[in-house]
Amino acid sequence: MVRKIKWIDIGSTITQPKLEWLSSYEAGFNASVILLCRGLIMGKNWLDHPVFQERRYLLFGLIVTQFLLAFIVWNIHSIQTANSETTNYVSHIKELQGKIIHLDEVLTMSTYMAAASGDSKWEERYYHFEPKLGELIQNAITTSTRY
Repeated sequence: MVRKIKWIDIGSTITQPKLEWLSSYEAGFNASVILLCRGLIMGKNWLDHPVFQERRYLLFGLIVTQFLLAFIVWNIHSIQTANSETTNYVSHIKELQGKIIHLDEVLTMSTYMAAASGDSKWEERYYHFEPKLGELIQNAITTSTRY
């Protein structure tokens, strides 16, 4: 049981407190709701009531904490989104790099084999893969300028 001070309003003046014994739930919840409703109905500033004088700083602290928490959550979300985009970009560039290196080796080997053997199939192979390498290089340039 918690001792609760109940203020009795008569007109616009506040009289001496009347003490009542209530459970802790009733003391916390009922007093706040009753005082809030009385203040709103009677047109008074309910934050000027003595019960709310001490709670004003706590309420301010809670509101500031909620704004800071919301800002932190938003910031973490932004960082994760940027990290995800960067990871996708890097993996795409690495994939292009691997394909470009592979096609460069194919073209180099085709050139060496055409020079060594004199067979025209190596020259056809070279001209078959040359446009693909050009497309990959152009794709890499486009991707790198986009970010």
